[in-house]
Amino acid sequence: PNPNQHRLQSAEFRMYRFQVSCDTQWGEEVCIVGSSSCLGSWNVRQAVVLKPLNYPLWKSDEIDVSDVGPPEEASSSSKRLEYKYVIRGPHGVKWEHGNNRWAPIDIGTRLTVHDGCFGCIQSYPFSFQEDGPEIPESQAATSRGWCIAVVGSSVAEGYNTWRKRGWAWHLAEALHQSYGHRVVNVSQCGANTAITKERLKSHAVTQLKPDVVIIALSLGNEGLAHCPAAERRAAQHRFEQGLLDMISMVLAMDAMPILGGVYPNNDYNAETYAMLKETARTMATWNVPIFEWLPVLDDGHGRWKESLYFDHAHPNTEGQRHMFECIDLSLFAHSGEDIPQLVRRRSSLTQLDSSERQTSYSHLDEAVQASQAAESTAHGEPIGPPAFEDGRGFSIVLCRGAISIRNKTEDEYVVSAEWQGRSSA
Repeated sequence: PNPNQHRLQSAEFRMYRFQVSCDTQWGEEVCIVGSSSCLGSWNVRQAVVLKPLNYPLWKSDEIDVSDVGPPEEASSSSKRLEYKYVIRGPHGVKWEHGNNRWAPIDIGTRLTVHDGCFGCIQSYPFSFQEDGPEIPESQAATSRGWCIAVVGSSVAEGYNTWRKRGWAWHLAEALHQSYGHRVVNVSQCGANTAITKERLKSHAVTQLKPDVVIIALSLGNEGLAHCPAAERRAAQHRFEQGLLDMISMVLAMDAMPILGGVYPNNDYNAETYAMLKETARTMATWNVPIFEWLPVLDDGHGRWKESLYFDHAHPNTEGQRHMFECIDLSLFAHSGEDIPQLVRRRSSLTQLDSSERQTSYSHLDEAVQASQAAESTAHGEPIGPPAFEDGRGFSIVLCRGAISIRNKTEDEYVVSAEWQGRSSA
């Protein structure tokens, strides 16, 4: 018989797995030791040995952490389990330096606690459900309010937070409690604008028939943080134009679009940070509600404020809480009708014309117009050999101080701003 069976059938069981990435030498093993008897009570000889199931990722078997004590009976200091990883080998024991790691003890849960890399101790832990994603009460199909879909990437999904309870989870709980709204998070790790446009067409979203769609993506996933300098403007343009396309798609669903604002990335530099702020200013002109996250998360250089991030691209639990607190819940208040009050502005949104739906890249339109004018004064013939051609009908010619662009293909091209400098050469 399973000695833990009575706990598994109880609402009070607490079964955790712990995992960490660690490079080791031959004969070494990674262990976890901590403040509770289930982790050896800080006795390294009784530490729990992890297994390299997917090296360099080491993972423990399921550990019953119930002996820490149920939260309703414990003081605040004993509601959490403190621990460290150690490397044991032929030459002794190597401990992690710095503060102890910690994890809250939640009743009735089977969790995997992912601790990143050996020696890199985070301010807040990250965990996820062993038996699949958590379905909050606010997603119940019987909810009496509006249906609000969250479509985004890993930050919107709550990745790198405790039990993936990020800003969207907190929003779902608050809106369900205050207004009876149902929030369904269909975000996808790694999503960019191209992936999310397809997701908006998918059954996962259309079946919801949402009243509101929150689109929350990042310039990082569009490639801004790591692409070559010559491609940064193109990445920015893809992001902004993709958001505009999705605004139109949401309006076509007879739903109200809301945008998640831009946020930091620790790999941004001075140039990409300037572009990040430029995109934030551009989005503010679109007459669509925006969650303004950058001011509370940004350290002034495009990177996360200290203690608010888990890794270069993701906020931790505290950072996600800050993101939630930026959201004006009155946006979702009932207005006496069974539709979002923001939909009353839908007519003005629908009437956004091309002159209003600008992107940060729009200044290059002037270069294209100048190239067309220059080409017409040359009697339709470009001056000089092509500076670039792909052999399929697309070419770029430097023409009287401007750029002459000819595209006879069915493809769309984005011209880097660096061409402006070359056109004056």
